[in-house]
Amino acid sequence: MTTIQTIIRQVNKDLVPQFEERLRSFLTTQDKDWLIDQIIRLALDAHSLQEMDRKQLQEVKAKARADRIVRLHEMDLNLPVLTAFLERYGSYDRAKLIAEGYLLASAPVKGGDLIGEEYRTREGEPASTPKSPWRREHPDPLRASAT
Repeated sequence: MTTIQTIIRQVNKDLVPQFEERLRSFLTTQDKDWLIDQIIRLALDAHSLQEMDRKQLQEVKAKARADRIVRLHEMDLNLPVLTAFLERYGSYDRAKLIAEGYLLASAPVKGGDLIGEEYRTREGEPASTPKSPWRREHPDPLRASAT
């Protein structure tokens, strides 16, 4: 009597040569270091794989943090600049931003989606962008503290 396992074994037996050929063809185009990493992953036990994944996640987080730090340095963000910005815009809420033309009325409400470029007017661009009115008014962070 034929069982599903018998059918699967037969299909598998028929497909293995084709699979092996296609796999070899694909692997010959891959980076050598990537292939070595994959072989090592296959050879390690589950615990070792989890440890490798944890280390990789830590590296990704560390890189993201370093990228954020670079962005902050590029913004020339320091205490005088931040203080001046908060003094000027600290009292703003959604209604005031819309009324003064910084934000479109169609922007997501607080607690919803992030407010992307499509919801801001030219005047409402982030202060970190070179074409921002804030950046035009305060091109030098030291001058920003004097306002």
